[in-house]
Amino acid sequence: MKIHPKAAAISVSCAISGLLTCLLRLWFLTGGTDDRGMLIASHPGNILVWVLTAATALAIFWFGRKPASSKVRTVQAPIPGILSTLAASIGITSAVGLLFRGNAPLHTLAGIVGVLAAMGFILAAVLRWRKLRPHFLIYCAVVVFLMLFPIYQYQQWSAVPQLDRYIFQLVASVCLMLSAYYRTALEQGGSFRLFLLFSRSAVFFCLAAIPGSRMAIFYLAMAIWMLIDSCTLFPRKAHITRKRRIVLPEYVRTCIDALEGAGFAAYAVGGCVRDSLLGLTPSDYDLCTAATPQQIQQVFSQYRLVLAGEKHGTVSVVVDGKLVEITTFRQEGGYQDNRHPDWVEFVTTVEEDLSRRDFTVNAMAYSPTRGFADPFRGREDLQNGILRAVGEPAVRFEEDALRILRGVRFAVRFGLTPEDATEAAMKDMAPLMDHLAKERILEELCKLLPLVTVKDLLRYAPVLTQVIPELKPTVNFDQHSPHHAYDLYTHIAHVTAAAPKDLAVRLAALLHDIGKVSVFYQDETGRGHFPGHAQVSGEMADAILLRLKAPTALRRQVVELIDRHMLVLEPDKKILRRWLGRLGWETMEQLLLLQEADMSSKGTGIPEEVSQFGQIRDLLEELRQENACLTIKDLAIGGHDLLSLGYEPSPKLGSCLQFLLTQVQEEALPNEKEALLTAAAVFLKD
Repeated sequence: MKIHPKAAAISVSCAISGLLTCLLRLWFLTGGTDDRGMLIASHPGNILVWVLTAATALAIFWFGRKPASSKVRTVQAPIPGILSTLAASIGITSAVGLLFRGNAPLHTLAGIVGVLAAMGFILAAVLRWRKLRPHFLIYCAVVVFLMLFPIYQYQQWSAVPQLDRYIFQLVASVCLMLSAYYRTALEQGGSFRLFLLFSRSAVFFCLAAIPGSRMAIFYLAMAIWMLIDSCTLFPRKAHITRKRRIVLPEYVRTCIDALEGAGFAAYAVGGCVRDSLLGLTPSDYDLCTAATPQQIQQVFSQYRLVLAGEKHGTVSVVVDGKLVEITTFRQEGGYQDNRHPDWVEFVTTVEEDLSRRDFTVNAMAYSPTRGFADPFRGREDLQNGILRAVGEPAVRFEEDALRILRGVRFAVRFGLTPEDATEAAMKDMAPLMDHLAKERILEELCKLLPLVTVKDLLRYAPVLTQVIPELKPTVNFDQHSPHHAYDLYTHIAHVTAAAPKDLAVRLAALLHDIGKVSVFYQDETGRGHFPGHAQVSGEMADAILLRLKAPTALRRQVVELIDRHMLVLEPDKKILRRWLGRLGWETMEQLLLLQEADMSSKGTGIPEEVSQFGQIRDLLEELRQENACLTIKDLAIGGHDLLSLGYEPSPKLGSCLQFLLTQVQEEALPNEKEALLTAAAVFLKD
């Protein structure tokens, strides 16, 4: 059960204030003072009721005064959702029982609506239990009921000479009606601020309305419902707003206008539409059109064309120096290799074309003249943060297994949550990725790794361990070490997420401990040990990156970091100079970042020795400022200086320069020409 702390604190404060008001009024009533409304001042202590009411109203207004961002959506925790809907159904049912005492048409209508609303809330509980979003019509039924309820109440109150005695009940009914209305609006992107404002007010006034009321059970149930909802419903940044406009660059408009002018429907499609709705600047723009490749070539005969994808229906056009891919509306059939379609067939409508795409958030198209095409409600999924496959997920992933890994990347990058069927298919069909070209897998991994969090790595472990099988043994592997609270894979996930968003460092973090399983043993006390695991992990990482056909420079850098990740660096200038000479500045800085992420990701709660990293960085900065001598090239003399002294070319000259470098790094010699030449003469003579 997930509770939003700030929302809960404010809502509970309103509930406490309402309970205090309720208790005060009960005290007055038991003492013989008829105090059913805050306007009656027949008891001096009633001033406390006024103060509490005014203070609560002021607090609710104060916390609700700041306009909520338009970029909010709401998230309902599943368990509190069930509790809240059941509480509401009990409250509404109890109210219906009272309403059926009369025979007036209004009473009967309100009773029928109340029963339907109660059934709707029970249905909502089931939907939430199944992790499905309840339809907003359920809340609409509640709104209608709560609109009829104050009318019925007013008929009862108007028969009493002192209507002011029921001011709490009247205000509570109005607040309930408005909060239910804005709760309904939330399902359609309404104001979260107004919902909180009225729901918290309803909590207070429902509790305050209990004394002297024949419907105390109803007000209590409604207060509980509103309290739970306002504690567990909280805002998160939305991915889009419904009013966001898509503005296409001029060169894209030129292409669309040219196709439309020739009588062919044309749309911007896919990722560029998605990114535009998210407020991002697309890296490129793809168009789809009713024109065939030959017709596209005719329309753009005055432009430079790239015809590499013509057989698949794609013609690329260069406009104002920008490349725009234009593809004919098409359908595809049969994917025997889980990658390439067995056939491509041109179609006439954009809806047919969008039906072949991977996810609903990518199956959207936009035309400045024809409007928005979204047959699979991708815009709604994007707004609600849902990743959903187009059609049957298994079919989509059988067509191209790389969509599984791409789906993980989309979910991570855009903060989307895969819906149940899509996520299940991604995990169940992950073995299909074994048939993919390794270069394609590496490309996706390189895009994904800088984005992932611990939660992502744990959630999508079945996918990641499929593309890197060497990670599978690390899942749930108990390290039996007092220095590690996590299993091996969870530790790897924490290190990877803690590492900077540098591809080489993150790859090294992901693979830095994969050799632990193969070298693991337990001593007589049961403690686990991993002798030489850094070197074994480096060898395994080298084989993995060779298999994935990683660039040589990247592979070597990652392996170097893994090999050295257990290296103990001390805050000593002499030692740091020596290691800088071997590793270089870039590798040394990356190694420190990897080690720091590793040290801080053990989960034991015991402070590790991380202060030395700050000291080492300070010393490295001093060495940088001093232009420290790190390699033979940094010496004040070179081989030509030794040759000028009359020495013959030989391996001894290289040994001499290496000796001089060591002496300078050990601060036994200054890096000055005369001192170095003197020391060189002695070395070569001996």
